[in-house]
Amino acid sequence: MERFWGFVDNIESYLCRALLVMFVCLLFLQILARTFFAFSFSWVEELSVYMFVWFVFFGASYAAKMSAHNRVTFQFKFLSPRAIKYIEAFADLFWIFFNVYFIILAIDFIF
Repeated sequence: MERFWGFVDNIESYLCRALLVMFVCLLFLQILARTFFAFSFSWVEELSVYMFVWFVFFGASYAAKMSAHNRVTFQFKFLSPRAIKYIEAFADLFWIFFNVYFIILAIDFIF
């Protein structure tokens, strides 16, 4: 059971790896087909774009989980710990609203 939860805990990492390998192999296949056979698969580029988009989504999720996102913090040296807490809270709320806004735009664009 512990092995199962370990897999579930790292699912983003496994999905990122699988998507990266698949879309790189597909694009390599497309390059080989165009170069040596003067033939192009019509679906490879479209599928690769979708795989790349999902790779970015899962990669961002995994980076957030690992606290690997870059954040500019040099200005905090000059502030009190209380001010730092409020500024970080505001920045996080702004980031959440920004993402929600773009999710709404994406839903409107799709439907």
